[in-house]
Amino acid sequence: MNNFLFISYPLKNPWTNVYGVARSLLALGTLLTLLLNNSSILFPEKLSGMQLMQYSGLNLLRINYFFILRDYQVFARILAMLILLFVISGYRPRFSGILHFWISSSFATYCICIEGGDQITAILTLLLLPICFTDHRQWHWDVAQKTEGKSNDYLRIVALSTFLFIRVQVCLVYLHAATAKFNVREWIDGTATWYWFKDPTFGLNYWVSRVAEPLVQIPFFVAMITWGSLAIELMLFLSLFLEKEKRKYFLWTGIGFHFMILVFHGLFAFFFAMAGALILYLRPVDMEFSFAFLRQIRIFKPGDFFNTIRLGKRETHLTPEFKPQKADNRSENMIME
Repeated sequence: MNNFLFISYPLKNPWTNVYGVARSLLALGTLLTLLLNNSSILFPEKLSGMQLMQYSGLNLLRINYFFILRDYQVFARILAMLILLFVISGYRPRFSGILHFWISSSFATYCICIEGGDQITAILTLLLLPICFTDHRQWHWDVAQKTEGKSNDYLRIVALSTFLFIRVQVCLVYLHAATAKFNVREWIDGTATWYWFKDPTFGLNYWVSRVAEPLVQIPFFVAMITWGSLAIELMLFLSLFLEKEKRKYFLWTGIGFHFMILVFHGLFAFFFAMAGALILYLRPVDMEFSFAFLRQIRIFKPGDFFNTIRLGKRETHLTPEFKPQKADNRSENMIME
């Protein structure tokens, strides 16, 4: 327990790979959007006079990344993807955090066909800035070294307070997502998902429709999906008030829910944005992800070739744990006899 402003706080370590995984997922969603779509689909070919006045004014739109490089859209996309790969790698989050926010916010305000995932990514990358700025690690996959001192406690309080604010923000997102549908007749009578499946933009693609089309014609199935979506969103809102041990079940429920949205509606950026948001929302900051299985994967190195000996037709690979021992004199005498 640490005392700060006469209040005792159990100061946890906020700089773990929990928020690192979330950052990488957020960046991956934007990266896939830029990679899998043409510039003519994402960005306007030419800005109108009103739009030029809007972006050229004394506001933040003037430093929009894609507006600055509007005449070099292919180069802008490639450079943005390289920056997002830099963010995904986790190297120097203290510096990559501001670059991530610049790219995601610029994309959300300049792209002509954004969806909810792009907006959520822009907001979360802004809220993550205090955590990134106070993170002195080389990689966001590592565990921060424990250091004592009041200055470090102040930084921890800033980072932990930011985590709390992000959780409240995501909690309100699910509350609004559920309650806003109560005023829509189609969500109340259970037919809303039928209209979404038939939507020309976000509806079922050809391959999914071949499997789901017979089910969509069943009123009971459509009603269960419609009302089930509302129930899941309400449960995700209430999960903030549960014990930490029980939140993990709602975390995977929420990720599965958004994965099904990806399958049916093809919203890749939305899935990765909400997966990152759910990790920040329901994963305890001190409950790190374990990547121990990656260490068990043996990578063959070129130098290992020279440690391979051939015994007849059989090859034996020498490892540090196995080294042939010279036979002792007793064994040699037994062989001679």
